[in-house]
Amino acid sequence: MAAIVAGGGVIVVAIGIGIWLARLGAWGLVAFTAVLAGIIVWLLVRHERHRPGGPAEEEDGDRHHGWEWSP
Repeated sequence: MAAIVAGGGVIVVAIGIGIWLARLGAWGLVAFTAVLAGIIVWLLVRHERHRPGGPAEEEDGDRHHGWEWSP
């Protein structure tokens, strides 16, 4: 639920800023687009840097290939 509210809030703020910058003319829209693109790139880079690592790699001797059987 919080994600829906936050997403709606971001959309409302983005529309409001877009309308405000549109009053500045074409350069306002260019500035808005550049800032929005910068924020999106920053979020993507931040997500990649804080991505959790995969499972720890096992040593070659401990690796199972699915063909072993033990009672």
